[in-house]
Amino acid sequence: MILLWTLGETLWWWYLWSKSTRSVTTSQMPWQNAVIFLTGISNYTSEDLAPEQKYFLQELGDRIDVDLIIATPFPYDSSTAREFSRWQIWQYLGGRELPLWLISLYNFWQTVLVTILEKIYGNTIARCISNRLGTAASLDSNLWLICGSIGAGLALAAAPILREELQVNLIIIAYGGVFKASAGFDAVDRFYQLTGSQDNWAKLGKFIFPGRWFPTGAYARAIRENRAIEQSTGTHQHLEYLSDRQSLISNSTYRILTLNTITQLSIWQEKGVEI
Repeated sequence: MILLWTLGETLWWWYLWSKSTRSVTTSQMPWQNAVIFLTGISNYTSEDLAPEQKYFLQELGDRIDVDLIIATPFPYDSSTAREFSRWQIWQYLGGRELPLWLISLYNFWQTVLVTILEKIYGNTIARCISNRLGTAASLDSNLWLICGSIGAGLALAAAPILREELQVNLIIIAYGGVFKASAGFDAVDRFYQLTGSQDNWAKLGKFIFPGRWFPTGAYARAIRENRAIEQSTGTHQHLEYLSDRQSLISNSTYRILTLNTITQLSIWQEKGVEI
């Protein structure tokens, strides 16, 4: 019953969100380098990032010289949230903050949607991203998608449409990413998978999506062409990439280690971004 209930809520949220992305556009100044933070889905009605996410993006913005950073919950939409809240059962049960088990079930259904309905769902994601971005300054512009967990799957699902419509370079940086061997790998210039040695969810993704082991397909091509690269961020778990917890082998927090790993990637200099 709980699985069916959360599935029904997820499908209803997606319908409302998809409808809103067809009419809402946001005007932005033309950009050469833009960063979007894809949180994936945790709370369909929350308009605020978690504190650790806010600190991470503030520190990232201090380190990189880009034209635009969109640092809001993705893909939160105010009109969708208002309409969805009227029917969310948790509200009627008197709950305020969503419990972790409910957030996990929402994330589970997002994984299912982006896996079996990748093109349809990716189209909605791409529209939402385009609405927030505005116009690229040139064909040499770079769109950086920084994401965690299932956010990597969302980014890959949207990549082919974004590449075709925006005609820009796409770079995905995923920490603890959970993703399948998506056709989206053919649309990205670079895909970085940052992993903690104790991140069992990222490891499980390789078995949940056996296509990642196949020697053919978009993912295998990206690996052979050195466009899909895995890098370590330390000895931590899935929920600790942005945490203030002190690393066991250095004097830095795990968030600083993740930031250091991201900003030390050579792709920034290759694309002309000052660090």
